[in-house]
Formats: sequence, C-alpha cells, structure tokens
Amino acid sequence: MLFLDVETTGVKPGVDEVLSLAIVDEQGGTLINQFFRPVLVRSWPRAQEQHGISPDFIFSQPLPSLFDLKPTLSALFFREKIVAYNADFDSGFLLPLFRHGPNWSAFDCCMSRYARHVGQPATKPYHRTGFRPWKLSEAVEQTGGNWADFGPPHTALADSRACRHVWQWLDNQTTK
Repeated sequence: MLFLDVETTGVKPGVDEVLSLAIVDEQGGTLINQFFRPVLVRSWPRAQEQHGISPDFIFSQPLPSLFDLKPTLSALFFREKIVAYNADFDSGFLLPLFRHGPNWSAFDCCMSRYARHVGQPATKPYHRTGFRPWKLSEAVEQTGGNWADFGPPHTALADSRACRHVWQWLDNQTTK
C-alpha cells in the first residue's frame, strides 16, 4: 500500500497541472518526492498561497514534466494499492497519463473513509459518502497526529505522510 499526494497549479484537471508529487510506503519511507515543470501553466497565484510553490522556484531549475515519471508511476500503480486524501482530486490529475491505465478502483480515498468513520451527516448533497468531509489537518489533529512529524502542511510529502497516519489510525480503530 502506498500513500500519495499532489500539489497543483489549481483545482481543474485538464487545465491545471501537477507541480509536486510524493509517495510514501506503509513504513513511512519516501519512494517519490518530486517537483515538476508544468507544460502550459506559467503562474498560479491562488494555489501558491496554499502550498507556497512559486513559479520562480519551479522555473529556476531543470525539472522533469510529470509525463517523464509515467513509467515509474505506472509500475507502482499497477503493483500497489494507492491511497490519497481526497483521492478524486489526485486521481483527476494523474488519470490523463494513463488512458488505458491502472485499476483506479484500487485507488482508495482516505478522506471518505475518515468521513464514514466519524459519521457526521453532510450538509451538502454533493458529498457522495453522505458524511461531512474533513480537511486533512482536522483529521490529523482528531487522530492525535502532529504536523511536526510530517513536515510543512500543504507539501506533497507532508500530506502523503499525514494521509498515511490517518489511514493507519483508521486501521487500528477497526481492529480494536
């Protein structure tokens, strides 16, 4: 099982692009922690406010495009179960790489699982679980996690580590 997070230029797959991707394994080991050069997007002020990744940082160094990592991702996605917090968001940016791609039903959503566990009814009808979705920071706090153990919030690596923490906490709840 692998835990994944992406940071992007915005929230619209097909328009916005991946700037950073991290994948950690069940033991917390970092398999991928990579920045990417977007192909079309040149600025992302709203997203930058959230994750702090600036165009100056990205364009001041030679970075691969996300497409360059496709063989590595393909091997991981076909072999492992992938978990992300708000998996629809992350998979929306990664799915276009794999037109005939991995079994995305193996892509699990930690946010949905946590929402079902907490069981607070959703106030908006578009929450398909029927339960309130929780921000990753809220889930980490409510499960006894400490962001200092993961790294700066809203970085792909810290968020993938935090996702791992919440998922494993949920596993421990179901085995009690």
